[in-house]
Amino acid sequence: MHKQDLNIYREKDNIDLLIVDEKNKVLIIIENKIFASERKDGIDGGQLKKYVDKINSKYPKEYNKFYIFLTIDLKQPSIKNWMIANHQMITDTIEKIIKNSQDLSVKTKIILESYVDLLKRKKIVNDKNIRELCEKVWNEPRYKEALEILFNYKPNNSKLILESIEKNKEDNNISEVIIKINGDTHNYFIKFQHTELLLRLTYNEKKGLGFVIVSKNKKLRESFEKCKINKTVLEKEDKEGKQYNYDFISKFAWYVIEDIDIDEELITRIIKDFKHFIDKN
Repeated sequence: MHKQDLNIYREKDNIDLLIVDEKNKVLIIIENKIFASERKDGIDGGQLKKYVDKINSKYPKEYNKFYIFLTIDLKQPSIKNWMIANHQMITDTIEKIIKNSQDLSVKTKIILESYVDLLKRKKIVNDKNIRELCEKVWNEPRYKEALEILFNYKPNNSKLILESIEKNKEDNNISEVIIKINGDTHNYFIKFQHTELLLRLTYNEKKGLGFVIVSKNKKLRESFEKCKINKTVLEKEDKEGKQYNYDFISKFAWYVIEDIDIDEELITRIIKDFKHFIDKN
């Protein structure tokens, strides 16, 4: 492919990334999953089948079509013609480009380095240098006993989150808190008086804290536009999504807050932002 005419689309027909090379008649379809699972059910046969059907209806047979299921841990997709990839492959490739290419502009290099840094900070990929350093410390007999004691007595933010919610109950008209635990992940469904909308906080010690607006009345999605929580804008969910008998009303802000940044003030601010949204609407 010497000559290229690339167009890159984000969220076109709900497809995360669609790369169209008209000159060479090549399509690359990427479904990007970060701390999320594939939707396999529905009248459309699941999201991956829906994307294949959509692409086949819009682009003729002469296009070469490459479907890539991008996940953190190389999960197998439900559809056979999807190839698998992970974010570590992307990181390794970008780092090789940065190291070996002499043609990168300063701006391009900064963008690529920032993206790799983001993947590492969000623990989507491993930081190999930090991992090697940690392994050396853990394997040093002089430090091993002290490290194990520190690890065993490390405070867990799940207790802090629940206590912070309880402290905010009366002032913010919280009627009930439902807790659902799935492995290492804690979900807090916060019910407020006079509304069918719930604020769901999802916490994982390794990944951090995320939030989403849910309800058992999925019709509320039609009138929902957006809600700003802790400087993060939650937009309307345009796909069918359901967990723990609740429908997603907004898109999920997956683990946007790191574990180290969680404190009582943060939880209070998140609750007040949602309460403000309810009162305004």
